[in-house]
Amino acid sequence: MPPDTFVTFTPDPQDPSWRSGWDPMVDLAKPTAFRDLPQSVFLWRNFQVKVVFTVGGVDLSQSMGVPVSILDFVLMLQAVKVIVRREGRADIGLSDRGDQWSFSQHGELLRVRIRGLLDDGWVEGSCLVEEFEQLVDVCLADALRLMFWEQPALRQNTYLQTLVRQAAGA
Repeated sequence: MPPDTFVTFTPDPQDPSWRSGWDPMVDLAKPTAFRDLPQSVFLWRNFQVKVVFTVGGVDLSQSMGVPVSILDFVLMLQAVKVIVRREGRADIGLSDRGDQWSFSQHGELLRVRIRGLLDDGWVEGSCLVEEFEQLVDVCLADALRLMFWEQPALRQNTYLQTLVRQAAGA
């Protein structure tokens, strides 16, 4: 039986960055080795995925509707983990859209709310804080694993190696 709180990523077939032979020149003004690609290449237009994000059995991904950058989503969750630990709540969104996510801790529980796709109210789920934190740690490792599987040359990227070290220390 699958867990009640999980995230899955499916590469967007329309996104050329997932394909063999992808040339980041399309996004950059000059030729750049995979090793030297900057953070911006990974956070907005490239490596788009369809996300299934379920918290406490509630599918919160229904509100996203369109693919999102895999790292933008994962790094949003990383930020939430840090902010909620410090402040008990986080109101945050993805970099490329005006969505509204609300995370709040209530004792051992974390409540997650996101505005519905057509602004038709909030969709809400909750899980144990510990369960969410473990999920966040796994998400980063899973995102990097998927990117490296599809684009092995990215294993040498300086920025992504920073994230690998972060995931290993989680």
